[in-house]
Amino acid sequence: MDELIKNESIISKLKTHYIFVSFKKNYGLILLFFILTLGIFLRITYFQGIDFDGSMYALQAKNILEGTYNINDLHYYDQGVRYSILLPLSLLYLIFGISEWTTIFIVFIASILQVAFIYFFAKELFNEKVGLIAAFLLAIFPLDVNNATILEADIIISFITSIAVFLFYLGNKNGKKHYFFIVGLILGFVLFAKIFSILIFGVFFIYEIFFTKNFKKSLKTAFF
Repeated sequence: MDELIKNESIISKLKTHYIFVSFKKNYGLILLFFILTLGIFLRITYFQGIDFDGSMYALQAKNILEGTYNINDLHYYDQGVRYSILLPLSLLYLIFGISEWTTIFIVFIASILQVAFIYFFAKELFNEKVGLIAAFLLAIFPLDVNNATILEADIIISFITSIAVFLFYLGNKNGKKHYFFIVGLILGFVLFAKIFSILIFGVFFIYEIFFTKNFKKSLKTAFF
């Protein structure tokens, strides 16, 4: 009997040790899960719904779905030519039907995914603690919480350009040129969401000029 109790005590200690080790090893992902849960809760709690711009997107996406879309009949609203939003939205309407939630779904998901993405980005640049702080701050950031349930281009652009910046960073770090090709495709997609997204090209260009040795070397070879 004493031997049985002793064995059970050892098993209990091993289980406790295993749980502790597993948590210590994966604490970042566990905390990220709770941060994402908090982010989702806040965004649902402060649900905004469709505003005027969102109604314009919804109308044009509906017209694309029904085959009545006419680029010459947009009433001067540029939402009608933002195909990076309109085409996925019309596809959602086709699959799930037209509703308030299907209308804001793309923005909502982009907002949540960006919280997770910023964790991995900051972790790569700095460390896990910085990644968790960055994810937490974005999860509770009032502007992001407010706009996550409004159909607009800004959060979608923010998420996609974040991916482009990360791939650009990895391309420079690892010398993998195909990353830059993917960055170009991503930015081309973003330009069809909002023309002002072209400004990100300037950021990349400035980075290459001032921070990349390969660019400086190529420049010297070309002109000197």
